[in-house]
Amino acid sequence: MDKVFLDFSVQIENVNIDVRVDYLNKFYNIQNSSFSAHTHAAYEAYFIENGSMSVVCNDQRIELKERDILIIAPGTIHNISSCSNDLKRFNFRFVLCNYMNTKSEYPYLVYQDERLKKEIFSAIESIHLHISNKKSETDLFRIKAYLSIIISHIVDHMFSFSLFTHEEEHSDILAKCLQIDNFFSDHYAEQITIAQLADELHFSKTHTNRILKKYIGMSFIEKLMHTRLQAAKKHLMSNELSVNEIAERCGYTTLRGFELFFMKQTKMLPNEYRKKQQINLKQSK
Repeated sequence: MDKVFLDFSVQIENVNIDVRVDYLNKFYNIQNSSFSAHTHAAYEAYFIENGSMSVVCNDQRIELKERDILIIAPGTIHNISSCSNDLKRFNFRFVLCNYMNTKSEYPYLVYQDERLKKEIFSAIESIHLHISNKKSETDLFRIKAYLSIIISHIVDHMFSFSLFTHEEEHSDILAKCLQIDNFFSDHYAEQITIAQLADELHFSKTHTNRILKKYIGMSFIEKLMHTRLQAAKKHLMSNELSVNEIAERCGYTTLRGFELFFMKQTKMLPNEYRKKQQINLKQSK
């Protein structure tokens, strides 16, 4: 399960918003391959530092270039369709605990305020510096401070475009979506069934499948395969584990089964993917 990286409150227009950042990463061109369509229970923010990329949100293509910022609302089905070879992007997901929108007319927002964009990218540069240092609690404190600045700007901008609403029903849906995400993150290596997830949610199997399709954008099997694929890609970024060990950690009983699955999803074998990412990583330094 992704570790909660940041937990804080933002006061905007006399409204207190609790924010939890549950995912933080710096993606360079080591992650420029396309991803299958998926959705999150949280907001996701993309910051394009260099190069360009094409993202599809609810069947609408968005072309992003250097210094662009894209905010994707919860429940929006999206995928990265293409990236330039020199792409460098920073992204994270965050949850607004009091505010949630699963049926907004604005499934995404491209940030337009040039002055605030300058401040945000300056904060991102500072985050990179402290992530690379990572020498003390002071660095972590400063990373949190800069993230607070970024999210404060984002949330302030989102108010203007009604990217979220405040409804009790949506908060309940958010809680269930987070519970689903956590279930797959905790158990993807096991031989799990939709009946187990239904028991966890206290729903019937039929209603659980309906929730998965409507708010996660995938069936149970599709969500499980997607979670396993992302875990495998993460392990393949280093040489700490053999491909056989990665297969076992991702719930596969045979190496051949894992290789066939990985080939179908990425058009390359796990070892080929590992070599390609390591070459890209060296080129990005």
